[in-house]
Amino acid sequence: MNNENNMSQEDLALIEQYLHRQLPAAERLSFEQRLSADAGLRQKVEEVRLMMVGIQEAALQDTLDQFHNEINPATLKAVSVQKGSWKKWMAAAAVLIIAVAGLLYFNTRPALFDAYYTPDEGLPTYMGVADNYEFDKAMVEYKTGDYQKAITTWQQLLKDNPGNDTLSYFIGSAFLADKDTRQAKAYFDKTISVPGSAFLQHAKWYKALILLKEGNREEAASLLKTTQHPGKEALLHKLQE
Repeated sequence: MNNENNMSQEDLALIEQYLHRQLPAAERLSFEQRLSADAGLRQKVEEVRLMMVGIQEAALQDTLDQFHNEINPATLKAVSVQKGSWKKWMAAAAVLIIAVAGLLYFNTRPALFDAYYTPDEGLPTYMGVADNYEFDKAMVEYKTGDYQKAITTWQQLLKDNPGNDTLSYFIGSAFLADKDTRQAKAYFDKTISVPGSAFLQHAKWYKALILLKEGNREEAASLLKTTQHPGKEALLHKLQE
């Protein structure tokens, strides 16, 4: 599986913009519609995302080592990443890509939840920004599958910011990725209750998938009709078959 060799520079640039949430709303919607219809594109996005996560994970480890050795634990400072670590990051990313590509190939299941569920890719992290350090550290943990650590950190942050829809959405996303649908649904409900939430459409989408998993097809279909998620039409069509 060496899709990187078949990936054009334009595709790579577009995928990077998508994963960093830098696409304008209309272009993002168009790209997500392509994703829902093109399994090859979804695999390319997953490979690029995993490479980014591998780089972030290695960078985080370097950063934490420097924190332990050089910085007072009570003080958060920006720490630059050494360019000489690039090969190590790429090696870590390659291992991740191979492992997940294997899972994607062999793990095919027929249920609608499994057919349509893809974990949220998360937000980009900037480990040198002290104000967001705890959130970003948890985001890296989320992206590398350490969901419980991410949840613990985000829940603590949510205590200080109870109306923060970003925190409630990603706590829900982490619970869902960790297969705890009951807790996930509760946090998606918190997100949906925030007026004008930037995560409203995706929170509704994931809640609808949970309802499907629970066997509540009518409630799921009703909720799907209120979303603007690019996958809703295909899923509604499946529910009507």
